[in-house]
Amino acid sequence: MDESSAILAPHRRRIGYFALVALAGIAVVETLNSARILATPMARRPFPQGYVSMGVWSAYALVRPLHATSTDIAPALRASNRTAQRDDRLYAEFSRVGAANFLYPPTAAVELLPFGWMLGWAGMARTTQLMDLLGRLSALVLLLLTLWCLRGFLCRRWEWMLAILVFAAFCPIRWALLCVQVQSFINVFLAGAMLAYAHRRGTLAGVLIGLAGGLKPYLAPLVLFAIARRQWKMALSAVATGVGLILISLWLVGTGPWRTYLTGVLPVMSAGYATQGNQTFNALARRWRGDSYAFELSPATPGVTVFTRCAAAVLVVVSLMPRSLRGSTCVNASTALRQEHACGVELPGEVLYRSADMGIALLALTMGSPIAWDHYYGWTVVLFCVCFAAGRVVPIPSRVFVLLGVCYALLGTCWVPMGAGHPGLFSLLDSKMLFASMALLAAAWYVCRRLSVETWGCRGTEEHSAGSWRR
Repeated sequence: MDESSAILAPHRRRIGYFALVALAGIAVVETLNSARILATPMARRPFPQGYVSMGVWSAYALVRPLHATSTDIAPALRASNRTAQRDDRLYAEFSRVGAANFLYPPTAAVELLPFGWMLGWAGMARTTQLMDLLGRLSALVLLLLTLWCLRGFLCRRWEWMLAILVFAAFCPIRWALLCVQVQSFINVFLAGAMLAYAHRRGTLAGVLIGLAGGLKPYLAPLVLFAIARRQWKMALSAVATGVGLILISLWLVGTGPWRTYLTGVLPVMSAGYATQGNQTFNALARRWRGDSYAFELSPATPGVTVFTRCAAAVLVVVSLMPRSLRGSTCVNASTALRQEHACGVELPGEVLYRSADMGIALLALTMGSPIAWDHYYGWTVVLFCVCFAAGRVVPIPSRVFVLLGVCYALLGTCWVPMGAGHPGLFSLLDSKMLFASMALLAAAWYVCRRLSVETWGCRGTEEHSAGSWRR
């Protein structure tokens, strides 16, 4: 077997390690969850929520539509309907307590305008059902994008089936569907942006980033990522998309909602939630303090504010840092890869490197936000699959695949919270998804560095660490 064949040979055993660890981890976590639920005294035990964990019964979301009005999407639909009617009372029902709040920027109401118009004549139930259907289609698109990312790397039927299982077993995706969440659309935007960036479609990547940022403002620093990588088309198209959405909202509802959002809603939201579903450093600090797990925005606390902002600043820097190694030499790359690169052929490792590069930035920004619910991490299935594909291009140790399996088991499962009565060390158990995200970021960073050595070892990494795509 020549050197090129050795590098590109299938890593079935390593994928097997991942599958074994991930499935065993899921079984352990869901068994613990179900046992804790059964041990909880209940006057009347509902089915199935009173018998098995949410990670198990949320599989219902994949096989049957939700025929009910969702409190997650209803406030956004009402705000969009008011925007369509040029009514500036987008935040009239805003409250620190409960889920019946419109917490998005006015640009989100603009992006949901078709549903706002429909709400006026079809009613909430039918509009929610349409959102539910489109959310399922979005999940299907996300699956197709994930499989497309792996094309050329999966050779056997069982490998394709494993990729589909990895997607379907991921609880954040199912939970977004069950709640009829706009996060289903955002997952598609982010996955599409990753792949567009990887394949040098800067304008498309920028538009998708702008659309995602219009719904979730914590993604706005991705413009800085594009600038740091010298992707001017991506940066300009992202800014143009965001500015366009802002101008439309100003035309429809004026400046009033923006003043309310920037001076009233956003400062309150920056305090975050302590409840277990919030998987950020902000929530980690609040749970450590023993703050209430009630579904309400926490009061501002100087210590938590300083900790959150420091963590966010570090993670923004992490999102912008180059992932490649400097000073590597030709001996690091194979002869076949060096010959293909010299002929101007786009290497598989080059595409995977850029996918993982943006995935790391997205993951860092998500963790750095004051609020990031568990379903915000649904798009990470694409990052997992990029790491799998990289194992077929460059040598990656088995321990990395074991670590990926642990990350998947912790990110892809729900957790019955410990509760506010367990501050300190016990509260860390309620941040398992945050710790899994940190480990996934480290694993993806390692994969990026390996790809940079194998792909660009012969020409150095000065150009590629800056993100230039010029030939």
